Amino acid sequence: VLHGFYGPNTFAQLAMRTAFMFTMTAVVGGIVAARFPDPAFTKDVARKLAWLGILSAIAGVLVFRWYLTTLPDTALLVMHN
Repeated sequence: VLHGFYGPNTFAQLAMRTAFMFTMTAVVGGIVAARFPDPAFTKDVARKLAWLGILSAIAGVLVFRWYLTTLPDTALLVMHN
């Protein structure tokens, strides 16, 4: 039913974009957290954002591999050339 409306790589692309979003959230959050006046709070927020960034980057790599398996042959041909 879902493949009638969505393409075969829709959910892989959605998961890949979500993982990238969380990775960028950790990066921007770290920049914002560096400006907090309280050093203890900055350290706590930075530690949590670091874990978010690490886990979402790992998830992003795994999801990207899944996404590559859903691409049509013509897209793979363009990527390899």
